[in-house]
Amino acid sequence: MNGPFPWILVAFAAGLIGLIGMIVVGAFVLTRLRAEAVPLSPEDRAEWRREPLTPLQKWSWAGLALGLAEAVGLYSFFAAKGGAAVYWEDDAMRLQVVGIFLSVQILQTLMMALGSRSADERDQRVLRLAPQVQAVGLLLGLAGWNVYLGQSFHEEGAVPMVYTYLTFGSLLIVYMTGWFAGVLLGYRLGRIHGQG
Repeated sequence: MNGPFPWILVAFAAGLIGLIGMIVVGAFVLTRLRAEAVPLSPEDRAEWRREPLTPLQKWSWAGLALGLAEAVGLYSFFAAKGGAAVYWEDDAMRLQVVGIFLSVQILQTLMMALGSRSADERDQRVLRLAPQVQAVGLLLGLAGWNVYLGQSFHEEGAVPMVYTYLTFGSLLIVYMTGWFAGVLLGYRLGRIHGQG
């Protein structure tokens, strides 16, 4: 590999790890909620597994897949093109990244609205849990970026401007995707399901 080590790849990897960490911590929180749920008999559990997904669950699966695809796709794109320095200098690359980023954020916002519009009381309970997963994801993402930027630019004493954009963008990806993950974890671990 020629030139300096592409630390931006490490940052994106940290963001992906943060997203996974968000899901794990969210699962832990929701497991505590599950302990408070009414225990299901084996027959009820079998019936529960046969229930169709609610519209909110369907939109959440689609939104989670889209967010993860965006994160992996942008990471791969940065890795293939050369990282943050190229991003900052290459207008075409920057416009491509912004186009992908904005398109996915708009789609995810529409998915949130469509999934939430017909929410019943069970769905409302799940929707109240989603921001907790988002908050965990944001904290892990901020911590990852803080450690990465502090270690990478300690000698320089200042962080290059490009990293403020990348930090904001990656945290917004985590925030939006965390909402969908929170909804799905709420259904799975909170024993809240579609028809019954």
